[in-house]
Amino acid sequence: MRRRFIGSTASVVLMSAVLVTGCGDGDDPATGRAGQNATVATTAAVAASTTTSVPASTAGGVDEIDALLPFVDAFNDDSNGWGGPFQRFDDGDYVWELPAGQSDRRSPDTLIAVEDDIEAVEVTTSLSVEGIGAVGVECAYEELEGSARWYRLLLGDDGAEITEQGLGMAAAATLASSPSGRLIDGEIELRVVCRPDPDGYRLELHVNGELVVAATDADDPFGRAGAPNLYAQAAPAGADADHTARYHVHTIVDPDTTG
Repeated sequence: MRRRFIGSTASVVLMSAVLVTGCGDGDDPATGRAGQNATVATTAAVAASTTTSVPASTAGGVDEIDALLPFVDAFNDDSNGWGGPFQRFDDGDYVWELPAGQSDRRSPDTLIAVEDDIEAVEVTTSLSVEGIGAVGVECAYEELEGSARWYRLLLGDDGAEITEQGLGMAAAATLASSPSGRLIDGEIELRVVCRPDPDGYRLELHVNGELVVAATDADDPFGRAGAPNLYAQAAPAGADADHTARYHVHTIVDPDTTG
């Protein structure tokens, strides 16, 4: 099972973080965990939830995946095993309160248990943000050879972008970027598609129902979607400022079943 981590980055000037039209190219405010992230153990057990369609057994394999998707979590509790040192559950919200400049990624143990067999996902998550510089979803996250790789689909205060982080210390590569959307304080809905297609690996980021950036990785793409991570990056403001993301509902489906 993959390890948990917390990342710290404060290299980009980020404004307050709902979607508005803006200008400027998107910059990734974090380049991965190498050299700057600590392992965090999740404290929640994998179990069935009355607010999800997840069964108690997650031994792995095709039958379990078919039963797990659609995965729906209304965040009434942590029965799916999200955990997190800066996270808590509050009145139907999964609340992230991050220190200034720090980032974190989270995926539930329920899906991590079978992530090697998940090849395509469509992820929809609704949230509200305050003092958050960037939010997004990571797919194809995989730990190999003492390192990790992933795709990150990100909405920040200066636009949206899709990056590919390979193994080792190499810098993340930008696959696509767009200034058409920006993150500011308020409510937002993200929908992400990660799936293989005949030309490679297709990646799409939709914000509030609008496609804002997309890319197809045709150059030796990663081979699975895995258990998608929620990702958030706090703005590098003063220590007393609020840096909060409140996730309301999180849904993952197989895009092949959605038409």
